[in-house]
Amino acid sequence: MLGQDAVSTTIPARITTSSDEAKELEKRPPPPYRRIAIVGAGAGGLVATRAFLAEKKFDVIDVYEQRERAGGTWNYTNETIECPVPSTDPREDLREDVSAVYQDLETNIPHPLMQFPDHPFPSGLPLFPHHESVLSYLLSYASPINHLIKYNTRVTKISRSPDNSSWHLTSISNAPNSTPTTNTYDAILLAPGHYSHPFLPSLPGLSTFPASKISHSHSFRSPDQYRNKRVLVIGNSASGYDIALHLSPLVQPPLLQAIRTPSPISAPNLIKPLPALTGFRGPGTAIFADGSEEHDIDHIIFCTGYLYTLPFLSPPDRDVLITNGKRVAGLYHHVLTIHDPSIAVIGAPIKIVPFPLTHNQAGWVAGVWSGRVSVPGREEMRRWEKEEVVRRGGEARFEFFGFPHDAEYLDELAEMGGGGEWRMKKWDKKERWVRKLTPEIKRRFGVRKREGVVVRGLEELGFVWDEENEVGRDLWEEGEGVGK
Repeated sequence: MLGQDAVSTTIPARITTSSDEAKELEKRPPPPYRRIAIVGAGAGGLVATRAFLAEKKFDVIDVYEQRERAGGTWNYTNETIECPVPSTDPREDLREDVSAVYQDLETNIPHPLMQFPDHPFPSGLPLFPHHESVLSYLLSYASPINHLIKYNTRVTKISRSPDNSSWHLTSISNAPNSTPTTNTYDAILLAPGHYSHPFLPSLPGLSTFPASKISHSHSFRSPDQYRNKRVLVIGNSASGYDIALHLSPLVQPPLLQAIRTPSPISAPNLIKPLPALTGFRGPGTAIFADGSEEHDIDHIIFCTGYLYTLPFLSPPDRDVLITNGKRVAGLYHHVLTIHDPSIAVIGAPIKIVPFPLTHNQAGWVAGVWSGRVSVPGREEMRRWEKEEVVRRGGEARFEFFGFPHDAEYLDELAEMGGGGEWRMKKWDKKERWVRKLTPEIKRRFGVRKREGVVVRGLEELGFVWDEENEVGRDLWEEGEGVGK
């Protein structure tokens, strides 16, 4: 994910693969497959495991997870990574096991919409749960499949067998004195998440600003360390405006924030919006797109997203999929690799509702790999990808969805992968209504929270669904209730 809304920047040159190499990669056998490996036991890996089990066609399903438990990035860590300044190379070796979650993080999706279709969140939670509640939810979801997960086991290499008929996956336990082991699979599903490799752009004059005063949102844990400091936040996507909201009461006022579109949950009297950042001059001066400058800045937090990277996948496959970090290249319907049907990546899209989306992605891949669902030839898949890049506004926007595109994509996957034991998800009218209103629901939730009220239902924020007429009402907008 690249958050370039608030910066002017460049990306490394594309990595290329020769035509001879590409042709050789395409010689792998087509589905069905029977021995499956899944890399990652976050939300995507867990739902994939359950989808493959529901298909009842696979002899081996092994899941590899480098952490000691399931949940992926929802496993909060006090530890942070040393983010290079700048950080623009998806090939750079960075730790993948450190969480991007901060202490007070809550979801930005209401939990009734966020949950897996067959596994509701516990009753009584706030409408936007704290990250600890999400982790507990995922651990509960993992409980029936824990016996398939190799915890504390890091995947170090995935490569083709010499005869190109299978995959060799090499892993090593986190236990002391462990030695690598290699297992053979027909197909590999990659679900490593994409919140581990920060994107921090290279800008003119960046080297003149002390690196110790520059960080990425990945390393943000608490606003306390910025108390009374003059702080500049770059970006206002989900993490950008949430971190700004946490910082604004504590930093030297006003908090500076480079944005393009004002956030619906910002506090205007505490935050000074600025145009795109274009560069630096000296140890405390930032320059913006309109020529204005801000001086005496103590710290800069880049909320500029992440690079896509698959460090354990060996070349030339990695070079086909990871070209410049803007996206995972060569994916049919954002999941299935075009050059080789035996690799899939789930969870790549952003600005979506991740749990139901990966639920449908996993169900489709399970159907394809079992042989139940067919896919077109490579030329047709490549044509689809080219058209999708254009339709979405270029490579950097390829995985950006938002509503209603995420709802449409959910339906597409349900149509393509339906017909098996796995129940594919389609949003009904109420769910689409909630999805469309989610930014405003989150804004009102934040207002009530600052007033000391814990909101647990949409009705408490003025949103009521008329079941008989299948329409939603906003009572506050109509002049009724607390927010009138």
